[in-house]
Formats: sequence, structure tokens, C-alpha cells
Amino acid sequence: MSASDKDRNLVRRLKAADAAAYRAVMLDAYATHPSAFTSTVQEREGLPPGWWEERLGASEAADASVVYGAFDDTGALVGAAA
Repeated sequence: MSASDKDRNLVRRLKAADAAAYRAVMLDAYATHPSAFTSTVQEREGLPPGWWEERLGASEAADASVVYGAFDDTGALVGAAA
């Protein structure tokens, strides 16, 4: 089973390596449903990659949230919940 096969139709906790995909999903959510968030898409898209990585637990010192991601049958991240 390849690494991409493991992520098909799966929900799992996201890790720092998922930060770029998580950022893309979240920026789309901020743009599509702004009333659901206290931050704007403009505020979040200006954050450095390290901010997204730390949110997913890149460092032990980070106060990381537990964030789960849903992956489609192609292995792409399509949703997240914290």
C-alpha cells in the first residue's frame, strides 16, 4: 500500500507535514464562509508557513490544536475540524 493509498477516504489527525494543504483548505473556508470565523482571509493568508505548521504541532513547545483532516479518494485534504 503506497502512502497516498493510506490517506484515501480517511479522517486522521493532521501533522506539520500537512500544513500547506491545511492552509489551502482553511483559506478557502475563510473566503467562502467569512461569518463563521473571527479572522479574515486577508489576515490568515499573510501568516508565514511556520504559523500553520505550529498550529498542527510542529514543535513540542507549540500550543497546538488537535486538528483532524478528511481526505477524499484521491488522497487530497478536503476538510478539517479542530
